[in-house]
Parts: sequence; structure tokens; C-alpha cells
Amino acid sequence: RKYPREVIHVEEPLSTEWEITALAMKLEKAQRFPILIFHDVLVEGRRSEMPLMTFLMASRLRLARTFGVEVRRAGVACYERVQKRVKPIVVSREQAPVKQVVEKGADIDVRRFPAPRHHRMDPGRYITEGHFLTFNRNNGLDNSALQRGWLAAKDEIRVFLGPSTHNAHNLRQYEESGEDMPAAYWIGHHPLVLLGAATHVGPDESHYETAGGTLGSPLRLVASETLGEKFLVPADAEVVIEG
Repeated sequence: RKYPREVIHVEEPLSTEWEITALAMKLEKAQRFPILIFHDVLVEGRRSEMPLMTFLMASRLRLARTFGVEVRRAGVACYERVQKRVKPIVVSREQAPVKQVVEKGADIDVRRFPAPRHHRMDPGRYITEGHFLTFNRNNGLDNSALQRGWLAAKDEIRVFLGPSTHNAHNLRQYEESGEDMPAAYWIGHHPLVLLGAATHVGPDESHYETAGGTLGSPLRLVASETLGEKFLVPADAEVVIEG
């Protein structure tokens, strides 16, 4: 409402196959970084039931405003925020917007999401601004990281975990115990939560607490559909995909 010129609503149909990325790259070369909201996204030639937003985090000025500072102090403000830790709180499913729509079993088809194919050699379309969530098997600590996921099949998302990442460490714990590792993608949240959750912290620190620190208030969590209170997910995320 305050900065209407910084939001562009694209009504023209655009394909997830490279067209959205091409537009973003053209704007980037022109040094323009508006939030882009695509209302008519074509997934394999059919209109997606969901819109797509991108470029949310592309503007330093926009991030400075979320911190409440001038753009020249954005880096300092960001550094100060990511040092803070605020413990999350757990809410009921009735209080969690992410529970407004729940799909299970045969209803699930992750290929419906309007995720783009960005590059020529990509094998398919990817979740990009999605936080891949796992928990440490031994101490129960949460770990969220920006690790993109390939929408490979109706109910299959393939993820490459670099061997030195905390999520890969969590996976090794489960593999060594002969167990499957619970995991989830959570997508869409307040920009400061996205920034805080993506901050690199030590193996004995919580990304949920870091996200609360950057936000300035506790991150709200809710029990997952598949693992209940043993696997808490962000209550105010737009989408959670559990696996």
C-alpha cells in the first residue's frame, strides 16, 4: 500500500519454463528490483491454480524498510538482528493459517506448484525459496536451509544435500541408525523470518530461534500432519510439504 510502484502484477500468461526467469533477469540488468506477482502461471501449458511471487528479497532498500532503517544502515541492522535469539512458541492448529488447506495421500501432487525451471541444464522445475527442514536425531534441534528441491514426480521431491551441511549431517545420523529421516519444505513467510532462518549458525543452535530474533518476536510453530508434535513446522508459512 505504501510503495505501489515497487509491486508489479503480471496478468499476462507466462510459462514456468524459463519465461519467468527471463523477465527477472531483464529487470535485474535494468537495475530494477520490484516484487513480481504472476497471476497467470502456465505449468506444462495449463494455468496454475496458485499465483507466484518472486524478487521479494531482491531489493536492499526494501529489506532496509523491514528493519526500519535507512538503506545505508541495512547491513549493520541485519548483522545486529541475526545475533539475536528468540525461542519459538507452539500454537494450536486452529490458530495456524498453514492448516487452512490440508491434503494427504492420493490428493498430493507437488507438480501443481508454479515452481520455475530457471536454467537450461536443470532437469526440471525447482522449489527455490523454500527452507528444507530437518531435526537433529540426537538433540532434537531444528535446522532450516535454502536447499532447492526438484519436483521430480507427483509425490517426490529430490534434494541434493552438500556433504558439509547440517542437514546432511542430520541425514547421516538417521542413515547410521537405519531409519528414514523426517523432513519438510516450508515456503513463504515474513521476509525477516526468511532471512533469519537462512542465517548460518552453529550445529548446536536453532534456526527457529534465529528467525524469531530477526523478526523481533517468537516464531509460531504448529504440529506437523505426519509426525505431530515430534516435528514442529512454521504455523504462518504459506506452504509446508512434509516427507
